[in-house]
Amino acid sequence: MRHAFCVLRNMVLPPRIRTRQACRAPRVTLRGLANDIAELREAITNTPRLHRKDLMMRYACSEATLHRWIRKKRLPDPVRFSGPLWRLADLIEAEASGRLPRPVSA
Repeated sequence: MRHAFCVLRNMVLPPRIRTRQACRAPRVTLRGLANDIAELREAITNTPRLHRKDLMMRYACSEATLHRWIRKKRLPDPVRFSGPLWRLADLIEAEASGRLPRPVSA
């Protein structure tokens, strides 16, 4: 028991959060949440995305080349719904920065 008490006595405790500071946190309203949900729904439904086969057609590359680009992080991170899908805006940005070649078919 003596050893356990010494360990507890020398322990560094995390800082305490005062209740008044916690109460000053920004308040969330239902209208604000509804607007956020509407914006997310709009972004999900109206954002063009490309599947792996579409990428192979766009850049005229093989599946092995595509896997190599994914492994070397040349492609931007995919958005995952039912499978990996890449946003077209992210691909265009990667093409402009020089990480990806220009598309053969746009």
